Amino acid sequence: MIVLAITHALICIAVLLYAIKCLKSGLTSLLAAHVIVIVVFIGLGVAIAPFFPLENLAYIGNPNSMPLVRSLTPELYLRQCISHWIFLAMALICLRIEMAWPALRVRQARLVRSPEFWGYMSFVAGVLLSLKYYVFGPGWTLLRETRLSFFSTSDAVTHRVLGYLEAGLGQGSYMASVAAYVLFPMAAAVISLKKRRVNAVLFALAGLFSMMYAFQTRQKAPLLWSILTYVFLSIMSFGGRTQRNPLRRMILVGSLVGGVGAVFLYIVNFGQNLLDAIQGFFSRSFLVPASSETNFFVIFPDSYPFRGISQVFNIPWGRISPTSAVSVVDIARAATGTEYSANASFLAVAWSAAGYLGVIVVSLALITSLTLLDRLYHSVSSKMFYLALALSSVQLVTLISDGLSTYIGRGGLIVPLILILLTRLPTISFKSRER
Repeated sequence: MIVLAITHALICIAVLLYAIKCLKSGLTSLLAAHVIVIVVFIGLGVAIAPFFPLENLAYIGNPNSMPLVRSLTPELYLRQCISHWIFLAMALICLRIEMAWPALRVRQARLVRSPEFWGYMSFVAGVLLSLKYYVFGPGWTLLRETRLSFFSTSDAVTHRVLGYLEAGLGQGSYMASVAAYVLFPMAAAVISLKKRRVNAVLFALAGLFSMMYAFQTRQKAPLLWSILTYVFLSIMSFGGRTQRNPLRRMILVGSLVGGVGAVFLYIVNFGQNLLDAIQGFFSRSFLVPASSETNFFVIFPDSYPFRGISQVFNIPWGRISPTSAVSVVDIARAATGTEYSANASFLAVAWSAAGYLGVIVVSLALITSLTLLDRLYHSVSSKMFYLALALSSVQLVTLISDGLSTYIGRGGLIVPLILILLTRLPTISFKSRER
């Protein structure tokens, strides 16, 4: 186990350093950014989690609900490591291809055509998609009844589950999530390209509406990532000199806001003291995602048969599911005897569907798509890349805790593609033509 863990850690560090080198060289690579996030939040955790006493975490109400990572055999651990190595090998190959692309002598200063028009259209579309959930569905009631402050983990989790059950299926929640995670951030990003006071107001409203939805989900991560998205967009849009080196500023400010915000939410939401909140933040961010996906590698195919190649991109949660398929709740029950949301990465979801073949398929789909997008961003203004990166922050977290279809459903790959297409459309103006 120790040899495997060290080997895995060295591979992760090598790929991580190369991805960082790509971005530092000036390469506008969404693939490199995705690799960094996946390695930091999952890959390195796979190497550490088996040797960390996760059962002692203060925010875990029932120690029996912890994953099986602490009792893994080398054979089962190797399944998890090889799955990550498949993804990292493919990513490294494509990163090297991107680094070999000829550098442009002068990068075209191509930005979004008619940013105000498309920004207003995105904002209006977001409002329309939210109406069913907030006006005719349970959204407004959930928003009014949602609170973040509790005295224990179990109370906070119960409040969250009750909200999820009340939102249900077919009541407009998904459309509202598209508005919150895709359309409103897109509107804010595009509108901010035109420096006008009314656009700043619309930027603030878009942020408010996104955070309203994230707040009523009763989860810490969606709210925090929505805040970070608009922090990143603010750095890009209103940062003045920060536009000369936005990536470094985004990392520094994002780390500060994300770390402080997460610790604060642990204190408020779970009623923890400062020390337990800090421990909970680091463990939940860097260890639990890796350890939680271990359940999938242990349960499939030993306890459950693989779910089928057609299911490599998604898996039902279980408490509300339109199918009778194996869900994450079933996996948690089979692994630990306790029902809970065994969130797992897109690699674990793919493994549960078709083993190594599933991992290859989902890795190839994600990496190829990102490489093609990077090729498009290679020929436009670097500011467009940084806007796409800022808009991808909410989607990126879903790769750590869900399947690839959820990532795409929240705008992953789609938002950067739409943004690049807006640089190629004809100009549309609200002003009347001069006669």
